[in-house]
Amino acid sequence: MGQGTTVTLLLPRSARAPRRAPSELADIESTDGRRALKGSILLVEDEDEVASLVIEMLRELGYRITRVASAQTALGALMDDRDINLVFTDV
Repeated sequence: MGQGTTVTLLLPRSARAPRRAPSELADIESTDGRRALKGSILLVEDEDEVASLVIEMLRELGYRITRVASAQTALGALMDDRDINLVFTDV
């Protein structure tokens, strides 16, 4: 009890350039080696309204979204070699 890992994920909330230098930001490297702040997210959400809102916000930031409604389906999506950079879930 009382042990575990804490992960903090900061996604940009604006299209404006960040105040900090790009080298200080966590990023995803694109296939051609350039730095990019966009990637592919697997959204695991069973409530349609919540999923729609999250998808809209993440797409506005430039992320590609694959949405599934259950943990079982998410595991299947991860096992079929999809290009997923991040899993976003409330489970």
